[in-house]
Amino acid sequence: MRLHNAINSPARLSISAFACLIAVGTLLLLLPAASTGDPLGLVDALFTSTSAACVTGLTVVDTGTALTRFGQLVVLGLIQAGGLGILTLSTVFLLVAGRRVSIAGRLTVRDTFTHTGERSVSRLLFDVVRFTFVIEALGAMLLFIRFFSTRGPGEALYLAVFHAISAFCNAGFSPFSDSLTAFRNDWLVNFTVCGLIILGGIGFLVLAEVKSKRPLSRVGWARISLHSKLALASALVLNVSGAVLLFAMEYHNT
Repeated sequence: MRLHNAINSPARLSISAFACLIAVGTLLLLLPAASTGDPLGLVDALFTSTSAACVTGLTVVDTGTALTRFGQLVVLGLIQAGGLGILTLSTVFLLVAGRRVSIAGRLTVRDTFTHTGERSVSRLLFDVVRFTFVIEALGAMLLFIRFFSTRGPGEALYLAVFHAISAFCNAGFSPFSDSLTAFRNDWLVNFTVCGLIILGGIGFLVLAEVKSKRPLSRVGWARISLHSKLALASALVLNVSGAVLLFAMEYHNT
């Protein structure tokens, strides 16, 4: 009975899914192929996997030097899966395989990505995935323009995709040892990464409403939900006020 309740509880299912994702990531990062030197210890691998899956951006090893390309791809996969939500991905795979999605899965997805049930779960999930990949692809294209000027096409594409996914998922990981410090005066890199972070932070639900109801007009603004109004207003206030405060306090220091 307890197992049945856990499986059918969206909250418990979500926790279990993320725990499995973190466990798989930890095992992959423990492999010798994931490290450039000695294999990661259990604590370091677990910490890195948890941080990537939960998109916190904290790390105890240098992603660019301590991890091989395989290890970095493991981290990138954890970031993407954590950003989209493991439940969303698993439900998509079930739909593609032609299997039925449980009622708990439907409730979880609808509660996460929509206020109403006017769209089917399958349509909703594919919209989320398409929305995510389109924005990440656009960000990667812009970053590729800059990275290609100093690196080969393959390396530039890899770095562009990694940073686009990391930024959109608000993860903070970078294959560069100094993160993006070398690009601190580069307007293209800074505005692209900032844009991805803001869009990813606002999320699918709000951006979908913005696209459909066009809140820039008075009528459109009145039609969007309270949640979207609060999210947009909060993002604007926090970003503008934060920028003003940082400028005022650091103007004579940097």
